[in-house]
Amino acid sequence: MSTETNYYLKTLRSDFETRQARRPEFSLRAYARYLGVEAASLSGVLKGTRRLSKTSVTKVADRLNLSPNERETFIKSNGITVTAKLPAAPVARFKLDDETHFRIISEWEHYAILSLVETPAFQLNTTWISERLGITALRAQICLENLLAADLIAKDDAGFKVTHKQLATTEDVPSAALKKAREQDLELAMIAIDEVAVELRDLSSCTMTADPADLPEMKKMIREFRRRFMKEAEKKTGTEVYKLSIQLIPLTK
Repeated sequence: MSTETNYYLKTLRSDFETRQARRPEFSLRAYARYLGVEAASLSGVLKGTRRLSKTSVTKVADRLNLSPNERETFIKSNGITVTAKLPAAPVARFKLDDETHFRIISEWEHYAILSLVETPAFQLNTTWISERLGITALRAQICLENLLAADLIAKDDAGFKVTHKQLATTEDVPSAALKKAREQDLELAMIAIDEVAVELRDLSSCTMTADPADLPEMKKMIREFRRRFMKEAEKKTGTEVYKLSIQLIPLTK
């Protein structure tokens, strides 16, 4: 088998191993439920003795929150010709129309660098960026290149600057990129609980009764709060980069 042919199998094995590393009790049966397939079928797929069926391959690819290119390769490497594409998203100010846009939306480092560029002490140095965000210098370089390609930052004689291009994603519409981004938000919060001093973060919640019919209005209130919060927080230039999910955690080290 070629590397491309093995892609679907490597992707499934890697995803399963990653989830088990986070939760050792995570079983094959639980993974099958997550993917929406039979446990016995999934066991055979992971062992390399069978492939995903035509009806399940696209469902599994979507469940894995793959990028458009990864999704296409996943389906093709399974040996089934499928022409279906990801559902078209409504028009937004920032469209997930290529691989670069997918990466920017789904991977937290991009937005962190966008904010870091605007801090007074910012240095146009991938080593400095990597140390501030706890990522590799290569990762910092790749993210900078993605941001430049999407015209979210521009390079001039003084270095990089944010273009302040309007960014928006679809709301209440399934998106593989947004699903992946939300998963990363939860992972970052779990890391912050163990590694960040309580005075430098805030993770809180509340429990209440609610009428599902009121959810549209409740979501509207949350979105309005986010906008007011950001406007107030950015009245003066900050020195660190934070993410609000609503969990307030530092992304800079």
